[in-house]
Amino acid sequence: MVRSEGLNLFSMLFGNTVGLVEMHKGQLFDRADVQENLRAERKAGDILLEKTPFRLTDYLIPGYWGHAAIWLGTEPELVELGICPPLL
Repeated sequence: MVRSEGLNLFSMLFGNTVGLVEMHKGQLFDRADVQENLRAERKAGDILLEKTPFRLTDYLIPGYWGHAAIWLGTEPELVELGICPPLL
């Protein structure tokens, strides 16, 4: 148990430290037009994937997509889909 917790701590510290190393900024960095387009186009349930070939972790951790997220949606979207009742 102690060994497992130690390994988890090492993994977290290593990943977070190495994850800070970036060779340059990504192509979408500081692109307000892309951010606005994403805000306008995203819908509840969309899955967002991120590839960061400019970070050191991309070379050390297996897999293509470094991060994934699910956009749950706004309250009106969830009400429209029947997922949640309207809140007062």
